[in-house]
Amino acid sequence: MRTRTVLFVALAIIAFASQVHADDVTVSGNVAFSSLDGSVLDHDGLANGVFTVAGGNLTVLGTVNCNDDGPGNASACSMRFVVSGDMTILAAGALYAENRTGPGSGGNIVLEIGENLLLQGNATVSSS
Repeated sequence: MRTRTVLFVALAIIAFASQVHADDVTVSGNVAFSSLDGSVLDHDGLANGVFTVAGGNLTVLGTVNCNDDGPGNASACSMRFVVSGDMTILAAGALYAENRTGPGSGGNIVLEIGENLLLQGNATVSSS
C-alpha cells in the first residue's frame, strides 16, 4: 500500500508541476516574422503564417516586421499570433505589416489571445 501512495503522490506532483510550468516566449530586437514562424520559438513548429505560443505567454520587447520594404508592387505579408496565455507588447515594441513602397497593401495582423493583451506605453500594431 505504501508503494501505491508514494507512486500516487509522485504522479500528482509531476502533473501539478507541468501545469504550473509555462513555456513563455520573449521576442526582442528587430525580427522578421518569417524568421519566427516555424522557428524553435514557434510551438507548432510550422512555417505556416501562424506564430504559436501554447501553454505560455508572449512578450514582445522589440519589433516584429513583415513589411513591403523592397522594390516592386509587392504587399506586406500577413501575421497571425496564437497565444494561449497573455501577450504583452512593451513600450517601443511593435508589430508592423506595412506597405512602405509601391502600390501594394498592408498585411493583416491577427491576434488570438487566450488571456490578456497588454500594449504598454507607445506600443504599436500597424498594418497600413
